[in-house]
Amino acid sequence: MTTLFDSNGLTVDLADDIKTNLEGQAQEAFGDDINIAPGSFFGHTIEHFARILGYTNQALQALWSSLCVQNSSGVPLDCLVSLVGLYRQSDAYTTAVLTLTSNKATTVTTGSLYSTSSGLIFSTDEDLVFAGAGSDTVSATCTIPGDFSLPAGSITQKVSTVYGITGVDNLVATTPGRYRETDPEVKNKHIIATATSGQSDINTMYEALLGVDGVSGVYVDENDDIGQIAVYLIGGDDVDIATAINNNRTAGVKTYGSSSYSVYSEETNISKTIYWTDGSEVDIYIAMNISAISGLFPNDGEDQIKNSIESEFSDLKMYQSVVYSRLYKAIYQVQGVIINSLYIGTTASPSGTTDINILKSQRASVSADNVTISVL
Repeated sequence: MTTLFDSNGLTVDLADDIKTNLEGQAQEAFGDDINIAPGSFFGHTIEHFARILGYTNQALQALWSSLCVQNSSGVPLDCLVSLVGLYRQSDAYTTAVLTLTSNKATTVTTGSLYSTSSGLIFSTDEDLVFAGAGSDTVSATCTIPGDFSLPAGSITQKVSTVYGITGVDNLVATTPGRYRETDPEVKNKHIIATATSGQSDINTMYEALLGVDGVSGVYVDENDDIGQIAVYLIGGDDVDIATAINNNRTAGVKTYGSSSYSVYSEETNISKTIYWTDGSEVDIYIAMNISAISGLFPNDGEDQIKNSIESEFSDLKMYQSVVYSRLYKAIYQVQGVIINSLYIGTTASPSGTTDINILKSQRASVSADNVTISVL
């Protein structure tokens, strides 16, 4: 076998194949009795060149693979998906509104640090001046990127010592950020885009909006009778959203929604107001009572159940119901479980046993943190 690039693609020799080939060439040139044993001069030389050529072929194979979306990763993948107008979503930071309490006049400077009991640190975004004793609020940003959905009362620890400050709390839940999109997530987004691209306003608009930085959920609805499109989405910047909608709608098709932004066209010298509706996440709460079979139920079985449920519902899209029966599938992925009772709902301590219907403007969020398990 030899390294070859032709209409069938790239075929490369492995290091062992190269070594065998070089040994054969040495015997042809110097006779069959040449010493090519490991450690000999020729053996060592052949081994050295085989390794160098093997590394070169490895680089060639990686370069060839990077030309295909499904085989590429990292920066090459970003370059490929950008050809169809898609971009990897970058990291975003969770934000919070902190309520600080002081017993005297003082100033909390920008960058003062406060944390959760688990050590997740938030840094204040601006100076906060106290004229005297009292309480006031200041915005703060988590020091590491990621999706940290924290309920009220989570940020209560003082990391920075500030004269006069006696307490800190977040009286409302945080606004979660996000993690940088993984290679599999980018590839899946590309599959959706290329599978539907150009078929209709709905599909092309859906593709374009999914590629907008910060957008984590999209639903596009169409009313053929009145020639109107309604877009529901979660996240993203107004300018980018309006531009994506405007660039992917047929002329004359009206947009509808509670949010809007005026897009200016240099070609027509006209500004067009584009409408859409900002959506929201719906937290799903799950509670169960189970019996654990001795010898089968693992020591970390509760964590395994929670993670299995979160994984089972990780692909939910906007306007997609949460199917109650899927909970059983997820729970029974863990050995040694007998389900005595199982409830689901949109508030803590749920009592429902039916599917949860989700609106067009919503997407269900199933988190391990919202799963409560009682084990008998």
